[in-house]
Amino acid sequence: MTKAEILATTKELANSLANSQEYRALKDAEAELKAHAAAQIMWEDLEKKQRSCYEPGLSEEEIKTRFEDVQKTFELVSHNPHIRQFLLAQMEFGQLWEEIQKTLAEAIGIKTGKDEPPDEES
Repeated sequence: MTKAEILATTKELANSLANSQEYRALKDAEAELKAHAAAQIMWEDLEKKQRSCYEPGLSEEEIKTRFEDVQKTFELVSHNPHIRQFLLAQMEFGQLWEEIQKTLAEAIGIKTGKDEPPDEES
């Protein structure tokens, strides 16, 4: 198979993915979230807090405190039906994406590590 044929197949996969129920549900949930200002503000606050956990130069204590704040914020915002639907759609699409990656990896002989038994020394 030539490189051009592989890329053509990849475009077919991308089109199939874009037309999948999971992707459409994700895009619909994202649009619904954006249509509700309060939910959008809550979501942006959560994302901002998540990003703050990865700022360089933070002490362990600062990281722990920020992650705890993210958890509390996540628990709060997940009660919003628009955010909850978006989170569920993200999860379902993520599962599909993971299955695609696993299928591709297995087809060319790459071990993903998820199918291997845990190391007995661990």
